[in-house]
Amino acid sequence: MSKKLPRNRKVKLNFPKKRFEIVVFAFLVSILLIMGVGVVLYRISPLWSPFRLVEAQTRNFGQAVKVVFESNIPLKTRLEYGTSDVYLNTTEESEEYKTKHEVYVASVLPERKHYIKLVGYSENGKVYESGFFTVE
Repeated sequence: MSKKLPRNRKVKLNFPKKRFEIVVFAFLVSILLIMGVGVVLYRISPLWSPFRLVEAQTRNFGQAVKVVFESNIPLKTRLEYGTSDVYLNTTEESEEYKTKHEVYVASVLPERKHYIKLVGYSENGKVYESGFFTVE
């Protein structure tokens, strides 16, 4: 025969209240950490660049610059260049999406340091920019 519990008797759980609070707290902290990592990844994603510089050198006694680079996704590209990283000239955007790029910039000032930045446009409209590098 089984014993019946009286209706007004409270059943005790073997799960201490303190342990439950610790589990809930750990769960909430882990959710906040996951959200924080997501925010950090969102913030640093512009720092990722699909470009890999292959070659950058002056030609024609310093009066032209040749830049060869690759991208890991197909891009239309252009260069921004100048004798400082503030006032920049731009080249024409390439006509087709590709992963191997070569740009020749004529009529640069000889015997000067030139700042160059790569700019690429993906097929879905996203814009990628490299950091500046210099050619002398």
